[in-house]
Amino acid sequence: MRDNFCEENLSFWLEVEDFKKKFSITSSAMASGPSRGNSKTSGQAAMERHHEALIHIAFEIYNTYLAPSSQCELNIDHGLRNELSAYLNEVMTGLTGKAFQGRVELEQASSFNATQLQFLIELYKRIQTHVFRLMATDSVPKVRRH
Repeated sequence: MRDNFCEENLSFWLEVEDFKKKFSITSSAMASGPSRGNSKTSGQAAMERHHEALIHIAFEIYNTYLAPSSQCELNIDHGLRNELSAYLNEVMTGLTGKAFQGRVELEQASSFNATQLQFLIELYKRIQTHVFRLMATDSVPKVRRH
């Protein structure tokens, strides 16, 4: 994959796979956890820390593979890239009051709520499917020939 300049496709796919697993664990725990009014339990505090960690992972993935001119920028479908950019522009402008500049600083992203994170994961899944198809039709046949 490295020789054919497509190592980032596999790395992205694997990182999103790991990210989805971590998110589903959190979602399952939140769904089964009892709500106890306004007082925070240690479990709720742990879930908040885990949510912050997921946000950090989401934007590490974005900044590494999807941000314009990132070090491992993926060559993805133009429509998907525009949809992702438009979504982040809408959310980040709403959170910060400033226009989105193409990269996300962690301090800016910390205000992402669970619904916004869920939508971002759905976009990542669609990009992941696109990258998987690309690897299956282009990268793997090239690697198998070598």
